[in-house]
Amino acid sequence: MTDLANNSAAAEDLSRPMTIGVEAYVSADYARAERDRLWRRVWQQVGRVEELPEVGSYLTYDILDDSIIVVRTGPHEFHAHHNVCMHRGRRLIDTPAGAKNACGRARKSFVCGFHGWTYGLDGACTHIREQDDWKGALTPDNTRLRPVKVDTWGGWLWINMDPDCEPLADYLFPAAKILDPFGCENMRCKWRKWLYFDCNWKVALEAFNETYHVYTTHPEFNKFGEFKGWAKAQGKHSNIGYDAPDDLAATKSKIRLGAGTDPRVSTAQMQIYTMEQTNTSTTETLVNAAKRLVDEL
Repeated sequence: MTDLANNSAAAEDLSRPMTIGVEAYVSADYARAERDRLWRRVWQQVGRVEELPEVGSYLTYDILDDSIIVVRTGPHEFHAHHNVCMHRGRRLIDTPAGAKNACGRARKSFVCGFHGWTYGLDGACTHIREQDDWKGALTPDNTRLRPVKVDTWGGWLWINMDPDCEPLADYLFPAAKILDPFGCENMRCKWRKWLYFDCNWKVALEAFNETYHVYTTHPEFNKFGEFKGWAKAQGKHSNIGYDAPDDLAATKSKIRLGAGTDPRVSTAQMQIYTMEQTNTSTTETLVNAAKRLVDEL
């Protein structure tokens, strides 16, 4: 099996082409390694802050074998726990059939549906039926829900199952610094749709990490110009785009060449088309800004 640790190290500074083996997409052992060495150790977005509007509001997040509860415990405070009763391992909150996750409001406690063990929003076990029968073996420490790191940035809720993980701010740097001016915490979802794909998760994700596919997969956009994108590493992260970056000459990146005599016009036309035909990948603010390009640029 391809060594995940070596792949991560090599990605820092590629001196030669690297081929990722097919096992990364089809091997059950590889998927289990990703569970243990990736998903249980990395910060993950699990929802938006506005989805938990009041104390007691909660949502669940499932990733492979793990299920996490995130709950608002104060005006600016959240707790996260493994969604597992400490008694016999039953999930405290079940996901409704056909739903992506479970969510609710104004919940004061979580009650296990098996034996009734009860937990406060902070994870402390507050009620055990016939607790005296355990002869003192049950303590506040060994009955508390196992905690999960939780933090917020940009209006998103983030969790990390690794108790020794780096702070979220360190993990996001410098991506968060680049994105902060956009005020993501003030944005709201216009619409969402959840889909299930019969493929490895990386197959679904990779199309959104490059612009190379646009010319062939989305030919309807070719009338607005030739899409030649650029990409740049940003710490553990990266960004892609179609406009010339500051270090264009140094990186030899390619830019999108607008069609027609005035690329400002084609840019505005593309933004309008995207909004009208897909209702995604742009915003009303961007459309209006694009319309002003001819007069202001």
